[in-house]
Amino acid sequence: IHHSGKHNSRIKHTLDFLQNHPLNPGLRFLYLENGDYNISYGEGNVIGEYNFFIPRSDLFFQKETIDSSAFIANQYTHGGKVIHSVENEKQTETLLLINKDFQFDVFETIFFHISRYEEVFSSKTDLNEWDTMIEKKQFLVRNELEKTPIVDQLVVSFFELISHLPIRKVNSYTISHDIDHIHKYGRKLSILKKIPGHLYRRKSTKNLNLLIKEYNDSVKDPKKDPYNNFDWLLTNKTGIEKEIYFLVGGNHDVDTPIPLDNKTFLNAINLAMAREYNIGVHPSYESWNDKKLIIDQRTRLESITKSKINISRQHYLHFDLTLTPKLLMDSGLKEDSSIGYNRHIGFRAGTGFPFFIYDFNEERSFDLVEKPLAFMDSSCWHESGKNKDKFEKLFYEFFELNQFNTHICTNFHNSFFNEALFNGVNFKDMYLNLVNSL
Repeated sequence: IHHSGKHNSRIKHTLDFLQNHPLNPGLRFLYLENGDYNISYGEGNVIGEYNFFIPRSDLFFQKETIDSSAFIANQYTHGGKVIHSVENEKQTETLLLINKDFQFDVFETIFFHISRYEEVFSSKTDLNEWDTMIEKKQFLVRNELEKTPIVDQLVVSFFELISHLPIRKVNSYTISHDIDHIHKYGRKLSILKKIPGHLYRRKSTKNLNLLIKEYNDSVKDPKKDPYNNFDWLLTNKTGIEKEIYFLVGGNHDVDTPIPLDNKTFLNAINLAMAREYNIGVHPSYESWNDKKLIIDQRTRLESITKSKINISRQHYLHFDLTLTPKLLMDSGLKEDSSIGYNRHIGFRAGTGFPFFIYDFNEERSFDLVEKPLAFMDSSCWHESGKNKDKFEKLFYEFFELNQFNTHICTNFHNSFFNEALFNGVNFKDMYLNLVNSL
């Protein structure tokens, strides 16, 4: 219950997120109506008609845009768990709930993260090469909180406190793959380009013999190309969501569109269907602001799959939070999975569960489901500084740390396993052991 007319749509967006959260123990939220339990949102304390009270900070539910670059992650506790807020003043650590009073604005903290408020209103000087907010400047990375789903943790504590029901659920997972390259050695004599690149990246002749052997083997038998690993990459495991995204268009320098008549590509499509993967389009780098490109590439992929494509993930996660969702919707797509980090692993929106993106221009929810990306192999490699030991440590620690009360969407490129091998990492075994353990 509240009596303010300020951006009620943002409050409703947050309540819808809570209502539909997979860990909701059966609570139904009534907006501006009396229920069995009444939560006063900034309108008074718990005495009388209200069962709970949440203070209203009026930071992210107001019309005026707030610079959140100096905001603080204060700590609160509940049942031995640490919960983090988003506030503009430093507070002493205390309990999340005292005498039925929540100690900070739970709703605005949730909205801040799932709406990507700080990114939508970030300065152009804070943008990286992918037109998104520089990761080190983002609230979660800045406060070293990106490795855990702090929104899901807050939601669980909120649910437990108002329902008096304990919540502990084993994670669900999505195994996904971005297929940017179908072959490492697509043409004869391509080794002539690979050798200089190999020497430049590694500053060494180490493994040069392996590179040449790979090439010779691939020329003799294309099935031996190191990127043609779909037979073991695409898992037969059931009980987990499985998705694969194909890059089939684009003219940018970083685009490597797959020819639609490529035999390896067609075999990968058929294998993915047989193993019950949901097939998605991987819109090219410049499609982030070009609906025509998205439609064209989706149509191209549908001509091969003979079925409707509903999911997508932007190439290099090149995604504008105010524009790209609408273009994807207008292109007939239902779900995106681009909200992740390029240079870190973790929960960019604070949650691992799917949610609806918020449209600040129209002040309503987009009709586009976002499945946030929590772990990507290349991001882990970059965060580790391309160091074998650090990479393996990051990998194992992330999945060990996050086993309950969230969803983890992963992205494993067919091409990355070869890159890892050249750097002494047996990533194939790491990947297969992870999948088999789920």
